[in-house]
Amino acid sequence: MIELVGPVLAILGSFISIVGALINNCRHDHHGAMELWMFSNVMLLAWSVGYLAGLWDGGLSVGALMVMYLIFTVSNLYGLIK
Repeated sequence: MIELVGPVLAILGSFISIVGALINNCRHDHHGAMELWMFSNVMLLAWSVGYLAGLWDGGLSVGALMVMYLIFTVSNLYGLIK
């Protein structure tokens, strides 16, 4: 059962972080983004500690982080151009 916690933390943390990045990069609302990132940072920190402790494997979790950073990159470029 504990091995399911990792993917949930990574997916939910990544989703919240993506929403924060879109708010920051597209709406230029840094404070609003920071409010969301506070939650996602705690989730992704917990995921990484559990991953290093061997409580869950990378699999789907690493995929969620990959998508998150892809969206970060694209929205960051958009925000810089806009």
